[in-house]
Amino acid sequence: MTGMEYMLSEVMEPHLFVIRKQKRDSAEKVTPMLAYYILDGSIYQAPQLCNVFAARVGGKEAINIKEVKRVDHILASLQRKLPPAPLPPPFPDGFVPPSTAEAEKDPENQQTAEPQPSAVDPIIDQGPAKRMKF
Repeated sequence: MTGMEYMLSEVMEPHLFVIRKQKRDSAEKVTPMLAYYILDGSIYQAPQLCNVFAARVGGKEAINIKEVKRVDHILASLQRKLPPAPLPPPFPDGFVPPSTAEAEKDPENQQTAEPQPSAVDPIIDQGPAKRMKF
């Protein structure tokens, strides 16, 4: 099956749904095109990553080399005056870190008591986009 496809990729009921528009070339090959998110009943198109970088980098002022040298000098003097960081504590006697082969073979013995935090896109986490007034 080939063509354009919309897929529900993230769900945080009842407030947030993320939908991904993708081009399917074959059963295995998928090219992501755009992302949309529905936040409290309003539909937004997620910005592309290149546009986010361009907006954040383009909005910054020119770098003043004198200021960079001044900050570098301050940090260097602090490093000379501060004592070195203490060494990390050693592992307890008899501790052997689990090998990756054993972890893949026996997933039931792994600790699953701690829930993993869900990965939230920082752009989506900022809330709805502000509309420009003309």
